[in-house]
Amino acid sequence: MKDLKKGITKLQVIAIAVIVIIAAVLSAYFILYQPAKQKITIEVQWVACPEADMCVNTAKYWNEHYAEKTGIEVKVTILSFLGYFDKLTTQLVSGASTPDIVEAWSYYVGMYSPYIEPLDNYFNDPKLFSSPDGTPYNINDMYQAALETGRYQGKTYFLMHSDVHLILVYRTDIIPKPPETWDEFIEIARQNTRSHNPDSKTKYGVAIAGRGPIDTTTWKTWLSIYWSYNGTYFKPGTYEPDFNNSAGLSAMQIYDTLAREQLVPPDVTSYAFLEVMAAMQSGEVAMILDWQPVYVTLSDPNQSPLVYDKVAMAPPPGVRQSDGSIKRYAYKGYNCLGINKNSKHKAEAFKFLAWYLFGEGMMLDVKQGNTPANRVPYENQTIVNTYPWIKNALDLQLPQIGRPEPSYVDLPTVQSIGAGFLSSVLSGLNPVTGLESLQREVWSLLKSKGYF
Repeated sequence: MKDLKKGITKLQVIAIAVIVIIAAVLSAYFILYQPAKQKITIEVQWVACPEADMCVNTAKYWNEHYAEKTGIEVKVTILSFLGYFDKLTTQLVSGASTPDIVEAWSYYVGMYSPYIEPLDNYFNDPKLFSSPDGTPYNINDMYQAALETGRYQGKTYFLMHSDVHLILVYRTDIIPKPPETWDEFIEIARQNTRSHNPDSKTKYGVAIAGRGPIDTTTWKTWLSIYWSYNGTYFKPGTYEPDFNNSAGLSAMQIYDTLAREQLVPPDVTSYAFLEVMAAMQSGEVAMILDWQPVYVTLSDPNQSPLVYDKVAMAPPPGVRQSDGSIKRYAYKGYNCLGINKNSKHKAEAFKFLAWYLFGEGMMLDVKQGNTPANRVPYENQTIVNTYPWIKNALDLQLPQIGRPEPSYVDLPTVQSIGAGFLSSVLSGLNPVTGLESLQREVWSLLKSKGYF
């Protein structure tokens, strides 16, 4: 009996050894011959704009070069500007899992933060915050101001894609020197409006965004004027709005003059930033105030054959000071990208986003005309000399004169209120009435929300 037990014990030992050997062989087999990783597709959603078209091309490059290696395919969806933020809000609030990455504007950071994935922990993961080949990225490559813009209550929700400013684009064949002050701006507009000067080569002196309240470029244009007159957004140390003052009236009167003297096209109240660009493409206006990325399109002979060799960029005009200097500001905003909190592929979305904003993808967009929030292109002299839009940003001192709006949750609503009244002034509303109404409505909104 003892011998039988010993035999069984030996058999058990042998069996266990065989099992271990087989398991090791199978383990090695599966390690060496893992099936190809199943690809997942992440969706990046943009509002229609030049930067969205850039993303399409750059995502195509990713798919051709890195989709197999990473198992991540990228699909870009572009939606019409009209109704975009209503749709985006519905998508996020409803808990939809797609799109995985959403594009918004920097003014929406606080408003959308409850529905966006905080990114801070992802930066600490070297497998995610690195190139497809494993080269680590440096978070400090992004300007500190851009990083701060994407944060709300201490957490990073959005990363900035484009560092864009409100600029002046003018026709060099008819305007040898761009206006330095707003008074000069009005005078040059008169000289190049045919109803004022029958010999003018252009029908209208200027085009600006005038659509409101849906589009808010008109509000941002107005703020560039308002700030140059020493206007303040809030009373010091508070969130109490402070627009009804002499600076506000001076800025409103410029809008009133443009419309009353017919220095702008009659349908200007239907213009958002793309329509402003189209007005310059038509050859019928001498100047525009618009976002700097439009310059890439306007200087392209295929897209703007009538004006591509006749346009230049300049900073917005300003107000001459007693010492002869010009106080001017260029409204500063960002296109920003965040990861949907309900995405099923958050890690994969971050992997692409890191490459797109800190790595090779960022430079691919620069080559297409983007002015990124990443400092690397601006500090590389070869890049500065190669891409005029990068050089222009430095030459125009946009980092120095760029000014963003204060960040607060109800900012998009205030922008819509402001854009609505500015559109009304362009339609004939008395500028004093418009300014008083603007102040009253914004004051009432922020008071009701407990800001002061």
